[in-house]
Amino acid sequence: MEVNHEQILELRRQTKELKDKLQKEKEEQKAKSAGIQFVVEKHSKIYLKKPALLEEEDFDRVLVNRKFIKLSQVQDLITPETVLEQDWVTVGIIVLKSEVKKAKNNTSFIIFTLGDLEGHEIRFFLFGEAHNTWWNLPVGEVIALLNPSPFQGKDNSLSYNIEKPGMLLRIGVSLYYDKCNGFIGNKRCEGYVNIKYGRVCGLHSRPKIKSLRPELAKADFVPNKREKVGPPKKHNLPRHVYEPKPSEFTQLDRYLALRNKQSKEYVKPVEIEVNNEEVDEKIANELKRKFIEKEQNNDTALKRFKPNEI
Repeated sequence: MEVNHEQILELRRQTKELKDKLQKEKEEQKAKSAGIQFVVEKHSKIYLKKPALLEEEDFDRVLVNRKFIKLSQVQDLITPETVLEQDWVTVGIIVLKSEVKKAKNNTSFIIFTLGDLEGHEIRFFLFGEAHNTWWNLPVGEVIALLNPSPFQGKDNSLSYNIEKPGMLLRIGVSLYYDKCNGFIGNKRCEGYVNIKYGRVCGLHSRPKIKSLRPELAKADFVPNKREKVGPPKKHNLPRHVYEPKPSEFTQLDRYLALRNKQSKEYVKPVEIEVNNEEVDEKIANELKRKFIEKEQNNDTALKRFKPNEI
């Protein structure tokens, strides 16, 4: 059983490698046909415009004795309760940035959102020297974060904190990041897109989907919060497919139902005049006939009886 399990895992690994290879070749062919020069960051699989700000060999040296964690796994693996035994690094694209804000102690800070253009994001704050050095980084730039400190925000969301400039490393510029081309009213949408899939974000594509399918008009595309686990709900099962409806009764069904109903109805007894002497005579004759038949049967049995058979 263990051998089969290992074979399945190996087959899955080979399938994933083949899928990634085919996807990479497809993207390379598409980029070459458009005359775009690019390079793939091998750890995060993010496509960068050439020339990259950091060479692949230099980034490999940065990762020596450090653990690389994919952006999609950061919030699951790095929490305020996590005990870190090794330095860790993650890579992502600056997809959103806030305005410069003031803290209660009158220090400046800024909030960046790091994403991978595949639906995964983390939010990190720049304070102190890190803010003074990196506050003007543009969206679309690919960066690496080294050991950002996790903390729980006011809205119970998990965020990360960077205070030293050396905890952030610039790698390059994303090939597929761009701002949304849609509008909300008279203002340009502040969202972002992966141009592999389109030029407008999901906020604008949902109305188009709903217009194509009217039954989706009431759909809000927002996942419901997980409900508390309770007893299973009871559902009324549909009528059996072979059970006829009243309109489907045959003529025989209606006849049998009517006969059954009539047999249960009360029937008024009918009085009949009977001559008691005639009744008594008939009963006596019937009893006499039965007695004679019984005697004849006994005589026949005695005639068939043979003593030597005992």
